[in-house]
Amino acid sequence: MFTTVWAGYWQEKDVNGLKLELRKLTNLFMSNEQFRKESENVILNSPSFNHLVDSMKSSQSNIIQLLAEIK
Repeated sequence: MFTTVWAGYWQEKDVNGLKLELRKLTNLFMSNEQFRKESENVILNSPSFNHLVDSMKSSQSNIIQLLAEIK
């Protein structure tokens, strides 16, 4: 979650919107095994924090789409 905030995903959201999106992201991670495995793979294979943030930035549209599907 921290890297998605650091990558600037939600810079246009207010605090309440950010809380909601982070809650959705947590639920997605806990309930979607494929998303969890892909996330863990990116984390484990990132040689540095900057690489991890860049990886999150490149996945932004996919993550936003997945979050939009969650009610």
